[in-house]
This record gives sequence, C-alpha cells and structure tokens, in this order.
Amino acid sequence: MDEEASHNPCDNFYLEAFDNLKRERQVGMGLGPIPWSAMVLYAQTCNLDGPNTDDFVLVMKVMDDAYLEWHDKQAEQKDKQRSPRGGRNTKPK
Repeated sequence: MDEEASHNPCDNFYLEAFDNLKRERQVGMGLGPIPWSAMVLYAQTCNLDGPNTDDFVLVMKVMDDAYLEWHDKQAEQKDKQRSPRGGRNTKPK
C-alpha cells in the first residue's frame, strides 16, 4: 500500500504542518524546539479556533519532542562512530 494513501486527511494536515514549522526552530549549539508563537500563527493562518489551536499546538509539541529525541540519538551515534573510544575525543599526550 502506498504510504501516502495510508494517512487520513487529518494525519496529512499535521505532517504538512510539522514539515513547514520545523524550519522555524532556532539553531545554535544544537537544535531547539519549534517556537510556540510559530505554531499559534500557523494555526491562525489555517483558521483554527481556540480549542483547535490548543489541540494543534499539543500535537505539534509531541511531534517535535519525538523528532528532537530522534535527532539527539542520531547525533550520539555519529559521535560514537567518529571516535574509537566510545564518543570521547581524546588526543594522545
């Protein structure tokens, strides 16, 4: 079965929203969360009312938390692969 066909329209709405909003996060020393203000503005742009905006923000936060957790694990694995000593960057003396 086609992956896109397995999603209902509501799933697609949230997936598209997350894809658009992930570009709004702050990037510094690491990946930051999607700002609440960006989520609310997106909900308003989609004409969601108050309770639906609250639900939308909650779903986006859950998705973002899961993404950030996955991203951190990927970064840890890359660090471990780069260093032969389990992630430590040590130089011989």
